[in-house]
Amino acid sequence: MDAKEYKKSNKRKARKKRFSKNKYYYIFVVAIIIIVVAVLFISNGFSFDFSDKKDKNNVGVETSVDKLQNLTIRFLDVGQGDCIFITFPDGKNMLIDAGEHKENRDVIDKYLTNGGKKVTLDYCVATHPDSDHIDNMPYVYEQYDVLRSYRPYLKSTSDRVSSLTEEFNKGVIIDSKSKTNIYADYLNSVYNEKCEWEFFCDSSDFTNSVKVKDGGEYKYTVDFMMPYIEDLNSFNDLRQANNLSAIIMIEYGGKKVLLTGDAEKKVEKLFVEKADAKLADCDVLKLGHHGSNTSSTIDFLNFVKPENVVISCGVSNKYHHPNKETIVNVINCKSDVYRTDIQGTITITIDSSGNIVFNKEYDDFDDKMLFFNGDEIKLQAEKINKVKQKAA
Repeated sequence: MDAKEYKKSNKRKARKKRFSKNKYYYIFVVAIIIIVVAVLFISNGFSFDFSDKKDKNNVGVETSVDKLQNLTIRFLDVGQGDCIFITFPDGKNMLIDAGEHKENRDVIDKYLTNGGKKVTLDYCVATHPDSDHIDNMPYVYEQYDVLRSYRPYLKSTSDRVSSLTEEFNKGVIIDSKSKTNIYADYLNSVYNEKCEWEFFCDSSDFTNSVKVKDGGEYKYTVDFMMPYIEDLNSFNDLRQANNLSAIIMIEYGGKKVLLTGDAEKKVEKLFVEKADAKLADCDVLKLGHHGSNTSSTIDFLNFVKPENVVISCGVSNKYHHPNKETIVNVINCKSDVYRTDIQGTITITIDSSGNIVFNKEYDDFDDKMLFFNGDEIKLQAEKINKVKQKAA
């Protein structure tokens, strides 16, 4: 062995010796790195995904149609509650909330039946766990095919959910809602449907493309703008059920419709702080919380600048919705007003050019009544109910 080879051999032996001496140190460092990476992924610090990890077959899809439909949004008259049925230009359907009380199921069936056939719900959203939004959801899941479900990140603690997996039934706990059998029955109905599902957040958005056989191509977007969540722990700041509400912007033909569930002032303030003003500007706003003074602050209304507002509430409801303060804010915004308590189901159609048409189930009252608060409407309740009974 010459001098060069001898020198190289000694270097190799020295390296082996150093590694052998420090191998436990290197193993320790690698183990620490693996643990840190695992913890970060488990806590969703690197990847924030609320989905059920299934293929999102109905999200961000392209559909070919013979004839393009208008975007149709119906605010169903289900009394004191919310139920919004949307038919998209490609024929896909979305239901947002379902109201409460069995007598309102006929209203749901009336609009969710086409030519004697029950529609398929491509998307079904429960904005939050209040009974006036989800009480009829089990009926919907029983009677209609649902392909994809969006729901709040709220865990049920009812004894009715023992068959649900931990992966399915998880989230924040709000005792006043987590314990209720109404929310438990809703979760069971979603679970038994065996549909795709996810906990909605501001990354649940999707845009669908519609190709018409004559060569035209159109797009519509469903943007979940709230809850705005940076990580799972952020939900702990939303420990009031109404503030878990999904705030959704529907956009088509250059027109935007903003749906706010029962989101209250705290979330509206966060929305104003976080949302892009250009994206938040809307043509139609469904007022939050049925026109309650817990929502629809003047700052929020000035930010979203609605040309039209829809109020979904019941005639002579015990909460006095819409409240006087809210009506004053709407008047100051100079928005046109549509109301389910006075006009029944409100239907909006938007064509591909962005033309908006409003249709009311009935229109028997002076326009001044649209700006009556809940207490003023009570004085007109008998007259309104007679019109509704006649229309039925």
